[in-house]
Amino acid sequence: MAGGACWGRRAGDTTAHPLAGRRVGVAALSACVITATVHAGFAQARPLHAGETVLDRPRPEVTVHGGRIGQIWVRPAVTTALAFDDNVYANDARRKAGVLLRTVPAVTAQTDWRGHTAAVSVAAERGAYLDQSSEDYLDLRAKAYLRIQATRHLHSSATARWARGHAPRHSAESPADAVEPTVYHARSGEIVLKRRGDLSDWSARARVRAIDYDDVARLDGGVINNDDRDRWVGELTLAERTRLGLDVDGFLRSRINVRRYANGPDDQGYVRDSCGHASVSGVTWRATGLTTLEAYAGVRQQIYADPRFAPLLMPTAGASITSSPTQLTSVRLELEQEVRETTEPAARGRLVTALTGRIDHELRRNLLAGLHGRYAVDDYDGTSRRDVHVSVGVTLTYLASRYLHARLAYGHARRETHGATAREFRRNRIEASLELRY
Repeated sequence: MAGGACWGRRAGDTTAHPLAGRRVGVAALSACVITATVHAGFAQARPLHAGETVLDRPRPEVTVHGGRIGQIWVRPAVTTALAFDDNVYANDARRKAGVLLRTVPAVTAQTDWRGHTAAVSVAAERGAYLDQSSEDYLDLRAKAYLRIQATRHLHSSATARWARGHAPRHSAESPADAVEPTVYHARSGEIVLKRRGDLSDWSARARVRAIDYDDVARLDGGVINNDDRDRWVGELTLAERTRLGLDVDGFLRSRINVRRYANGPDDQGYVRDSCGHASVSGVTWRATGLTTLEAYAGVRQQIYADPRFAPLLMPTAGASITSSPTQLTSVRLELEQEVRETTEPAARGRLVTALTGRIDHELRRNLLAGLHGRYAVDDYDGTSRRDVHVSVGVTLTYLASRYLHARLAYGHARRETHGATAREFRRNRIEASLELRY
């Protein structure tokens, strides 16, 4: 038999054998099976929508967890983190390095009702320093949530929160001469009503928050009276958004606030109660399928009960951009302004102007890298104090499975203060955390 005859064709015959196609098909099918096996458990990534970042992309194969009890999902988790901080007190005059161990157990129970949702969550955070035991803390928080879908286009929700926390040392309102972090107790309630229409949407949000600070010992042996900081704040926000075109929305937003302090006058003789509003109008432009821009401008007013504080009337503006150059990389920049409360002597308010930015990249489906930064200026209106805050950081998050998440983070922060003492600091912090979920 001529060479090659045993393969079913004669020498020099270039005609494809009838079984050749089958062999190719079997090889291709085997490759598909192997590929599917390697990627089993990782669903195809959903394309990003306008305004979304890679952090918003659903990853149910590594994020959905918990067990069902009847119509209730129970999702417990515990996070353990080890951190090194080269300026524990966030004060260059008292600069000390320390190692912190954080433990955060948490559990959420959520109903599986059709159309409606009810959920309750509780969590605790215990922080223990290796050397600075005065900085140890125990934070507790609880939340209850109810959402009712009245009609296809109308829903309402109610949220109640309670927390026992501490003011971080780097906080602008944290006393620099306190022996330990200031503990506070906060309670809040919120009711939201939203309606979505064919051409316009509107919403109403009412929120009340009360906060009570504990007194804390002073480094010189005295006591810092934090009763002057105890207060409650009420806010009512009305908003409407109208579709002006295929890719353009216009919106109006007005927010009314009332602020009442427990003590009046305070130790400096000031009555810090106030009321005010901020009204803005703006546009949202979906420039491309992956880029959304928003800008707004308006006016802000705050009227104070103390006649020594002149009414505050000023323009306000803000803008943001969210863009994804690729399906794996997202960029977000935001500029905002607001007026916050303060008990700084002779200051009627703290005017905050902040620029924040964040870049996130999906190295793999379950491996995310992030870079973030913030530049903010706090002007204490009526005084010479002016704080400049700068912070940058990087994060690496590994979603190993729906039961295990790991995170590595580094951050640098600094504050430069004009017109106040013992306020400046530079701080570096690195933390590794592990979250176990069921």
